[in-house]
Amino acid sequence: MRLLIISNPASPGTDYYRTVGPFTRLAKDYPQELSLEIKSPDAVLWFDIYQADAVLFQRPNGASLLGYIQEAKRMGKKILIDIDDLLHEIPDSNPAAPHFAKVKDTITQALDYCDHLFVSTPPLQRFYANYLPPEKITVVRNAWSPEDHPAQDVEPAALPYRMLWRGSATHMADLHTIKAGLRTMLKDASFTTVFCGLPSWMGFDMPKENAQFVEWQTLFNYFKLMRESKPHYGVFPLVHDHFNLCKSNIFAIECLWAGALPIVPAGFPEFDIPGVLHYRSVSEFTEILHEIKAGLLKREKRVQDARAWLLENLYLCKVNEARRAVLKNL
Repeated sequence: MRLLIISNPASPGTDYYRTVGPFTRLAKDYPQELSLEIKSPDAVLWFDIYQADAVLFQRPNGASLLGYIQEAKRMGKKILIDIDDLLHEIPDSNPAAPHFAKVKDTITQALDYCDHLFVSTPPLQRFYANYLPPEKITVVRNAWSPEDHPAQDVEPAALPYRMLWRGSATHMADLHTIKAGLRTMLKDASFTTVFCGLPSWMGFDMPKENAQFVEWQTLFNYFKLMRESKPHYGVFPLVHDHFNLCKSNIFAIECLWAGALPIVPAGFPEFDIPGVLHYRSVSEFTEILHEIKAGLLKREKRVQDARAWLLENLYLCKVNEARRAVLKNL
């Protein structure tokens, strides 16, 4: 099969985890079955589509991408779509909400042409079953590629404990869910915290003496930062809403291959990974900080247990078999 992937230049991380990354691996593992071409939307031409058997779109939104989908369908091509967020219900706290509110209809129309939809979580599957029959939707969870990210040594944690948060303005409401706990952590010299992707002015009322604010990185610069900063723990607060319940576990995967133990709110099935720390309230988050300082958490064993689970359940070469099956059955 000749597969054309229309990339999303505005979202390289999503391309890496959902389209370009996994299908590149699949083509390497099964070169006799799959060949790839990858084009950005501003560079794709009609003959790129014409020579493909199927065309894959990630997060298709807006009239331009819808036009490519319609043209591909007129040529008789199979249309594959990948959606990794609940694009129809983006909360107002997310700066992207106004854009997706305007293009929501184009996403729905794109699904009308879809031969198969990949989603990253079961809640997304349930939601998009309102638009497509269940047999046209496959859950393919985000996965770990040790070939790209060999597991780093899990160094024993020692003072000051290195904490990591990564995100952008899209996560401001999430940060506010444990703001009091963050202030406790940031005032304590036992912890040093890196906020990757958050300008310091956005945390204007948070203590700064034990914090470092790093500008948002290019994708592989971010991976380099994860390797070189060697965080002990990763902090990932989330508002408990339908949008976040549809989210995937990328942050946990990234922390674990870097040797960090994720600290996440309870109630999100994607983060039900052995060893991962969960809290149900700000006070429980603060209690985890006390346990870290007291050396009670057996961090190294927790990370190793979680990594073993990832390799068994979310190893990219295994997870990719679901994508391969879809391609074979188109």
